[in-house]
Amino acid sequence: MSETGSSGGASGTLVRVNPTLKAIIQAEDSLKELDTEIAELKKCGDKLQVDQQSMQELSKLQDTYDELMMVISSRRSGLNQNLALKSQYERALQDLADLIETGQEKMSGGKKCIVSSRHEVNFMLDKHKEYFQGLESHMILTETLFRKISSYSSPRETQHHSDLMTKASAVLKQSHKRGVELEYILETWMMLEDKYLELRRQLESVESNIPVVGLVEESEERLTERIELYQCFRSSLAEHQPKLYLVLEDGKRLLMSVNCPELEGLLSQLGEQWLSNTSKVSKELNRLESILKHWTRYKNESDELLHWLRSAMDRLDFWTEQSVTVPQELETVRDHLNAFLIEGLQ
Repeated sequence: MSETGSSGGASGTLVRVNPTLKAIIQAEDSLKELDTEIAELKKCGDKLQVDQQSMQELSKLQDTYDELMMVISSRRSGLNQNLALKSQYERALQDLADLIETGQEKMSGGKKCIVSSRHEVNFMLDKHKEYFQGLESHMILTETLFRKISSYSSPRETQHHSDLMTKASAVLKQSHKRGVELEYILETWMMLEDKYLELRRQLESVESNIPVVGLVEESEERLTERIELYQCFRSSLAEHQPKLYLVLEDGKRLLMSVNCPELEGLLSQLGEQWLSNTSKVSKELNRLESILKHWTRYKNESDELLHWLRSAMDRLDFWTEQSVTVPQELETVRDHLNAFLIEGLQ
């Protein structure tokens, strides 16, 4: 607990107030004696049948006594009230000093929050507001009480009060800044969480739709369908990739303010899975496109070969028929065969 000097202040007040209280008590005792004497005088006057004027003077004395007792009673009541206020103020002052000391300890901690979830940041923010709103309320209470007793406070007490209020204001200023930081962290985390969940759903959608078995029939139609499917996967991942980079960058900045291994692990896992699925999709798409390319080339060359074969068969049939009906020289037959072979090699 902090030393506020309020005990010294209380002693100083009692030193000043006690003589006044002592004087009031002495005055009351003296007046009580006077009251007894006045009562005795009245009895004697009644017995001796004192003249009316003397009895009137005695009544005036009684009235003066009553007035004095009322004044003294009022002064004593006011003094007791001041003493009660002073005691209440000094308790409030000590409580304020304790709150300031605790607040300074809270503010002296590291700026980086060690938390396991966003909800812990929310809890920290609520507790932060609750504590420092309490400090501010107690500061207002202490100031209100001081104004009520300031007229009989010593310069030392006034200076001590002023110093403590300056400290409280400084702590409240720090707490406001820290509260703004916590609110920013919480807001950033909430936005990051929403973006993370959106990307996670997108990634799971791609993962769940990736075929787990290869094509049973690698026909041109099936290859085209499968390629179109993987192109959709690639487009989807590419479309959301800038959002992924933004989320990872926001997460990196957030982790500069909070120490949360779980959050760090989730972001790292998301990045790795995104990269893995992007690589898997690209690799399979390249493989399918390569197969389709070879398939298309094979089909085109097969059609060309089939066309040549049909043409060649027609010519061979023609030459065979000619050789039977029209005798040909050996040189002519050789030229036909050479032309046929050259065309086949082209």
